[in-house]
Amino acid sequence: MTIKWSPTATAELTKQAAWLEEHRGHSAVIRYFEQVNSAIERLRRGGLVLYRLYDATRDIRYCHLNKHTQLYYQVVEADGYVELLTFFDMRQDPDKLNL
Repeated sequence: MTIKWSPTATAELTKQAAWLEEHRGHSAVIRYFEQVNSAIERLRRGGLVLYRLYDATRDIRYCHLNKHTQLYYQVVEADGYVELLTFFDMRQDPDKLNL
């Protein structure tokens, strides 16, 4: 299945990687990108329903990348792709999650 990135997902990933680089070092960024790539590869291979349903109407699901980050994505089966919506830092106020 094709993976598409929303502008929000790209911006959040960049922001989180920059924070990790500054506060935890380059090796933490590498580990984070490995977690992201692993989750995306599972989605690409068709593991769409492995993760929890967030919004059944829009078929939005999420997976935990690590103890602080969830990846939200939307399955668009009719067009054959998955759109990555955002990488959400769970230490934030949940009301800030805007999908």
